[in-house]
Amino acid sequence: MNSCKRFGVLLVAVVLGAGTAACTASQTPTAGPPSPVVHPTVAAECPDVSTGGQQAWFSDVKGVNIGAVMLGTGSVGVVLAHQADEDSCEWLPYGKELAAAGYKVLAFDFAGSGVSGDLGTDARDANVVAAAGYLLGHGATSIVLLGASMGGNASLVAATKIIPQVAGVISMSAPASYQGLNALSAVANLKAPVLYIAGKDDGTFPDDATAMYNATPINSKKLLIVDSFNHGVALLVPQDPQSRKVRTAITDFLHRYAPANS
Repeated sequence: MNSCKRFGVLLVAVVLGAGTAACTASQTPTAGPPSPVVHPTVAAECPDVSTGGQQAWFSDVKGVNIGAVMLGTGSVGVVLAHQADEDSCEWLPYGKELAAAGYKVLAFDFAGSGVSGDLGTDARDANVVAAAGYLLGHGATSIVLLGASMGGNASLVAATKIIPQVAGVISMSAPASYQGLNALSAVANLKAPVLYIAGKDDGTFPDDATAMYNATPINSKKLLIVDSFNHGVALLVPQDPQSRKVRTAITDFLHRYAPANS
């Protein structure tokens, strides 16, 4: 697979908070003991983007500590999963837009990235499952997974494992397979609405998006291939002429399947 292109943005101020929750394929999230306050802050990783977000810490099924920023107060949650060689910082500008639109947003660092614990034998889809559980344990009543590249791959796999079923999945430039996670096989079991997005000139990623779209058995699916070479989160930046089309597709998807209600 082609190396994922990097697109990073940064954060400055977060309010330190703590909490642990988990959601697995067979259990709903429950609140856990507070995390130790010895962790580094996401603010240290994102020094140039100001936000009123709350620092969050939780553990996945293997006990790996995951650092995140939570934004917004809505009851519909959106998990933002970053691409390779990046961290939660890249999602924060768009995360703030989603929060302003009424969503409760969680941008997290995958294990082995940002401030989270080492990857080891951890599975990235487990990180996404745990992030969804954290939001469900902190006021969200439904969840949308939105992932870029590596994060889209992990989100598609995680969506088949989360109970209760997620309200939707948005995959931006996701590879069909990445470091042991085979999203192409997983989407055959996908029951949630899904939106696949990729740039036409972004290597093999539009082919992967098309293959996963074709392998998804549900009718509530959409494929958007835009005339761009940009990758993942970079498809959202105003400098990309196709960003308005991408943003509109995401907004329409959210309004249809997971409208903000507060």
